[in-house]
Amino acid sequence: MELHETIKVVRLLSEGVDPTTGEVLPEDHLINRPQIIRALHHVREILQNPALTSDRPANQGKPWSEVEDAELTQAFRRGDKIKDMAAAHQRSSGGIRSRLVKLGLIDPGK
Repeated sequence: MELHETIKVVRLLSEGVDPTTGEVLPEDHLINRPQIIRALHHVREILQNPALTSDRPANQGKPWSEVEDAELTQAFRRGDKIKDMAAAHQRSSGGIRSRLVKLGLIDPGK
C-alpha cells in the first residue's frame, strides 16, 4: 500500500467511516471510541509530517507511472539488483519488491 493510500485509510477511520465501503460506522463501533480516534489522528499527523519521514526515499508513497513501470521491468529483466533499482527510482527496496509482485515479475514472499 502506498503512503497516500495509508493516510486516506487512517483519515477515513478517524472520521468513523469504513474505508472499503464509505459507510458511516455505528456509534458503538470500536473505531468511534475517543482513545482510538485520538490515536488515529496522531498517526495521520505523523504520516503527513515531512520532518518525521525525511529519511524516506523521495518517491516513497507516490503513485507509479507507466514509464516507471516500464523502466522497472527492463531493469528487472536485465538482472539489476533490488537495491540498485530502489536507488534509481528513489523508492525503498520493499517498495520495489511490492511493485515487482504487482507487475507479475516475482512471486509474493520473495
